[in-house]
Amino acid sequence: MSAYNAQIPQSNDDPKVSQSQILGNFSKLNADFDIDHRPFTSSTNSGFHRKITFQDVLVGNPGLSEPLSSLYTKLVSSNPELFFQNNSADSDAFQLTNLTVTSTANVDGVDYQVITPWNLKIQMGFSASPITFDNGGFDGPLLIFSALVSGGTAINPIVTGVTTTQLTFTDSGGSTVHYFVIGLP
Repeated sequence: MSAYNAQIPQSNDDPKVSQSQILGNFSKLNADFDIDHRPFTSSTNSGFHRKITFQDVLVGNPGLSEPLSSLYTKLVSSNPELFFQNNSADSDAFQLTNLTVTSTANVDGVDYQVITPWNLKIQMGFSASPITFDNGGFDGPLLIFSALVSGGTAINPIVTGVTTTQLTFTDSGGSTVHYFVIGLP
């Protein structure tokens, strides 16, 4: 495939002569766009992202000069890691990959708690309703997944109450609730 030619067409070019050059440019643009996107010539979802390739790995944050958002790769201990920065201060940059858990807690052998570097609290486990959130609870649960098991049969639980320290489900005679809650501590 020929290289992209930014100098065509010129004002004095005959369209019959420059047509093959213009078609070559369109072909080159479509092939380059196809690296991370569905190509323009695709019959479905043309232009949609298939992936994002980061060719340049930074050694520091991008140094945004105004409130902008940036997704980029940066070297951490000689490994490229994915970061998101949402504003101009370095303190607004957050690592997204290869994170370590900030803290964990085994709560009574059946419930577990994890706090992430982004300060999200995750508590999961199984117990009868109501479920009490340990270590001060949540500032507010953001996302709740649950399944109610009664005598080996899964039925859909209905959340009847949510507070910062407790989650209550419909209870059909001491059923066990399997749950996974994400929130802010």
